[in-house]
Formats: sequence, structure tokens, C-alpha cells
Amino acid sequence: NNFSRSPSPTSNSTMNTRPTLHRLGSLLSSLLLLALTARTPLRADYASTVQALGPVGYWRLNETNNSPGLKRLANLGELGSAADGYAVLTAATGLPGRVGSCVRLYNSTNALGWCGSKVDINYHPTLNKSGSFSVEFWVKPNTLGADATGFCPLSSMMNDFGASSRSGYLFYINNAGRVEFRLGNASGYVGTVNNANLPQYNVKAGAWSHVVGVFDGSNTRLIINGVNVTNVTLSPANIAS
Repeated sequence: NNFSRSPSPTSNSTMNTRPTLHRLGSLLSSLLLLALTARTPLRADYASTVQALGPVGYWRLNETNNSPGLKRLANLGELGSAADGYAVLTAATGLPGRVGSCVRLYNSTNALGWCGSKVDINYHPTLNKSGSFSVEFWVKPNTLGADATGFCPLSSMMNDFGASSRSGYLFYINNAGRVEFRLGNASGYVGTVNNANLPQYNVKAGAWSHVVGVFDGSNTRLIINGVNVTNVTLSPANIAS
């Protein structure tokens, strides 16, 4: 009955709460016993206790050995080391290329969302400059996959990539070998060009192709193996943004 009454402001108040504390203590002991019987051994130190819980990730950050060196790809342009690239994961460097050496990127299952084997280049505002610019690369796909939009072999997008923002530029190569160059701003893609009307210039699996995307301040152009296959003029509003 003591548990159903409000304790009075006397010494009995303390006494009336003791059975409640005792019951709570019994409950905690039971819970602890359940935890222990669930194969969670009590450890004397924090690290062992955490590991005994079987976490999927636990980083102590107490390594003293140096990590393996990064596979750095030196930039020989005007930005120097500020625009050095780094081969990531299974990207193989130093292989024979069309001009000098090349990097091979692996995607054994042709997964469209694969972001493993790649080359990362440090962000620099000059690489996403306003005004005219051009970007070019050699590419030799092993296979072309099965997607109508295709794989993206090269991109330089700003960090505000979101619902509508597409600030930056990228290339796609689809399942037919069609090349597409997309230029974007804060409102989406603008000035997208591809060689759909000139399929004879499609990139072919197992063969080297030279691709150039150009923005001359007014137009975007796509050049494949030395041929200007298409261009489009941007509106003043799109150029300004």
C-alpha cells in the first residue's frame, strides 16, 4: 500500500522509497544478467568492451606505422602539384597508353553506380572556371556496357550537385559508343552536345579515341578524333550563370 500513496514530508518518505529502489536495483541486475547471458562478456577496459559488442566499424586511430604511399599522378600543367591526381583502389597506373602511359580503371560487372577504381584530382577553382575552356582525353573502353546513357569516364562537378544544380561538366559514353559532353550550371545541364547524328564517329570498344569538349564563351563543341561533330549555342542567360 505504501507504493500507492504520495510520501508525506516525514522520515517515512525516505523509508517508503527504499522498496522502490530495491525493486529498480533488482530490475537492473536482471537486465545485466540478460546482457551477460547474451554472450557479451564484461571487460576490464573500454576497448575490449566495445569490441565484444561486435561493432561493424571501430577505429582506435592509434596506428604508428606509416600508411602505404598514395599513387600520385603528377600534373605538368600551370597549376603544378595543386592539381595532382591520385589513382584510387584498383586503378592501375603506368600501363602503355596511346601517348605515353595510361591508367586502367576496372569495373568488372559494368555497374553504372560504381565509384571504386578511379582517378581523383584535388579541387581547384581554375578547373571549373567561368568563361571559355577546353578539356580533352584519350579513352579505350574494354566494353561499352548496356546503358543508353552510358558510363561517365570524366567529370568535374561542383560540390553543390543536388536536385537541380549541375555546375561543372562531364562526359558520357553509351552502349553504342556515342559520346556526350554536358555543361551545367546552378539550374541544370545546358549546352549538351553529342554525336547522335554522326554515329560513324562513335567510340569503339578496344580502340583508342581522342575526345575534346570545348566551351568558347558562347558555344559548346564536341570533337572526336579531330572532327568537330556537333556544337550548340547557349542563351545569354545560361552563359551568365
